[in-house]
Amino acid sequence: MDRPDDLLAELVGMLPVGIFAVDGDGCVLLWNAAAERLTGWSGSDVIGQRVMGPDPTRRTFDAPTAARILDELRAGRTWSGRVPATPVSGRTLYFRAAPGPGSTIVGVLQDVDDTE
Repeated sequence: MDRPDDLLAELVGMLPVGIFAVDGDGCVLLWNAAAERLTGWSGSDVIGQRVMGPDPTRRTFDAPTAARILDELRAGRTWSGRVPATPVSGRTLYFRAAPGPGSTIVGVLQDVDDTE
C-alpha cells in the first residue's frame, strides 16, 4: 500500500489544473504536470527556482507586478486574475493563489479557454 504522502503526490500530479506551491523565500516547491502543460515550463526546471529569478524567459509577470502579488500573498490576502502563461505561448491563464501553511503560498492555474 502507498504511503499517504505518495498517494497525495500522485493525486496532485493527476489534477486537470496547474497546482503550484512557493516557499516564504519565493522558491517553487511544487509544480504539477498540468502546470507544465499550461506554461511549457517543466517541473525539473522550475522547482527550486525563485519566482522572480534572473531568467526573463521564465517569468509570467514583470518584476514589479510579481513583487506586488507576492506582497499581497505574504500579507495574508488571496490574489486572482487572468495572466499571460508565457511571453511566447500567447495563452491566457486564470491564476489564483492564497497563503498556505506557514509561510508557503499555494495556487492554481487554469487555461481561460478550458471548458472542461
